[in-house]
Amino acid sequence: MLDRPTARNWIFAQIGARQRYFIPRALDAVGALDLLITDAWYAPGHPLARTGRMQGRFSPALPATRVWAPNLGGLMFEAGQRINGASAIEHMMARNAWFQRVAVKRLMRVANGPPRVVSGFSYASRDLFAYAKSRGWTTVLNQIDPGPFEEDLVASLHPDTEVPTWPARYWAEWRAETELADVIVVNSEWSRTALVARGVPDAKIRIIPLVYDGIERARVNRAYPAAFSAERPLHVLFLGQVIVRKGVLPLFEAIR
Repeated sequence: MLDRPTARNWIFAQIGARQRYFIPRALDAVGALDLLITDAWYAPGHPLARTGRMQGRFSPALPATRVWAPNLGGLMFEAGQRINGASAIEHMMARNAWFQRVAVKRLMRVANGPPRVVSGFSYASRDLFAYAKSRGWTTVLNQIDPGPFEEDLVASLHPDTEVPTWPARYWAEWRAETELADVIVVNSEWSRTALVARGVPDAKIRIIPLVYDGIERARVNRAYPAAFSAERPLHVLFLGQVIVRKGVLPLFEAIR
């Protein structure tokens, strides 16, 4: 369904610096990125470049001419959410909706030419895809988690633990995203299975493992004891939010 890029016709939309902008960077490296639409972009030296959620909102690998971000609008939105005292879930859903509104306005300014491919992350792409389809463009959804299957699984594994759940509207909007998407990218076979179990057509799904930037480090010879002790304990790195859905409860049980 998607051929190897031969022109700069990809438009990528994302909130935050997820994966350090790896996907738009990769698209630009092969000459495919037309535009990155994001919520904030602050070059080094800007007063906000090192404050709060604005840290890391920049990549020197992406030319400024390929990036658009409503910086002032983003600051005003965040300030309004703080004043209104929105909960974490309300805040995230409101941010997703706000971003899509401003992103669609930017898409409307894209001149006619070669058909575009509009790509974005799950839960913040429905309105983008609806507009893209109105212009006959291709849509690619990057699914960041296993969707409602995961929420149901966590609830069944921890029935006595209060686990935050998303409102029905959240999943309804996600369902619309999957229907509007021509291609859905997941990072594992397990995620593919989870989406199929909730009715997403298998034919739409492509598996692309998560990527990372390799860092050259000096080779170190490590020695491990036959058994760990108080003097030489086992050190474990838990990478992720310390919450139930990330599997932290079994880790705490193992530590005890």
